[in-house]
Amino acid sequence: MIEKTPALQKQIQLVCFKFGNDEFGVNILKVKEIVRLQEIAKVPQTPASVAGVINLRGNVIPVIDLRKKLGLDEIERDDKARIIVFLFEEKQIGVIVDLVERVIRLKTDQIEAPPDIGIGKIQEYITGVGKIEDQMIILLNMEKVFSVEEIVNLEDLEMMKKAVLNKTEKADSNTTLQQKDKLIKKERIIDIKKSGKERRQTQKKASAIKSTRTTKAPKK
Repeated sequence: MIEKTPALQKQIQLVCFKFGNDEFGVNILKVKEIVRLQEIAKVPQTPASVAGVINLRGNVIPVIDLRKKLGLDEIERDDKARIIVFLFEEKQIGVIVDLVERVIRLKTDQIEAPPDIGIGKIQEYITGVGKIEDQMIILLNMEKVFSVEEIVNLEDLEMMKKAVLNKTEKADSNTTLQQKDKLIKKERIIDIKKSGKERRQTQKKASAIKSTRTTKAPKK
């Protein structure tokens, strides 16, 4: 008699990150890349949850403060903070997290339905709770997070692009001016040194001529 092998359980791979002591997971298929927290250009007249935009290798990407979006308390971020860049409907959108913890695989029997305990704004974005050993991971539906109209539209993107370009042009202009100032100072120092060297050479030559004349003077 041939023994039947059980069907392989479906698995989901998650990128896990933390807010405080709470661990969250998102589908890795939606994640494009993870980058360090960098300078974010503020954009006027955008919702509080929009932190601004970043210029990532020439691409202007809106960045969401996920803490604010989920209604969590604000904290002072450190160098562990990261920006997770998601690709959603051909748009790149970044979210700020406290730290990226790990990448794991969960089987379907390790995921339970989200508890309906009225935990506030975050409740509408939770798809389930994953259990691994004695730890719990809150699974987020990023499509729901990004589907809200406040995230990005064409006008917002245009505003964001202008903000980043203006900031970049201003920074480049300041850098150019600083470089010019340094060059001018350097040229002045060279001119001063050159003038001093030429003056010393002229004095030395004059002394040599005077000495020669004194030596050749006829005796009386």
